[in-house]
Amino acid sequence: MPHLKHLAAIRDQPGEPVRRLERVLEAYALIQQEHQGVGAEVTALLHRGQHVVRAQQHLSKLIRDLVTESAKLGEVRRDVPAEELASYCLRALSGASTLRSQAAARRLVAVTMAGLRSTHRSER
Repeated sequence: MPHLKHLAAIRDQPGEPVRRLERVLEAYALIQQEHQGVGAEVTALLHRGQHVVRAQQHLSKLIRDLVTESAKLGEVRRDVPAEELASYCLRALSGASTLRSQAAARRLVAVTMAGLRSTHRSER
């Protein structure tokens, strides 16, 4: 749960919602990247249990809320529900666990953010 508290603290910092979203996603990707050395069996054992399910739900809500705020300001796309965009972010950034550097994790965040951004004037 310390990771979740860290992400919530980043979310609660001042700034535009889309910038806070990007900072939360970057922190999440770096957390994933840090855990690259943990074996699959250990990860599976650590991620069992109801408390982990609740933490994942809380994380999804945290990101969904930032996506919703950003969409209201026209900073992220509105043609996909916020719940689906939050899921997209979490699944895409789980790939950071296979990356060998923080720079690579940050590039993955940039690609993920590009997928979120509103590209059509009709979305704004």
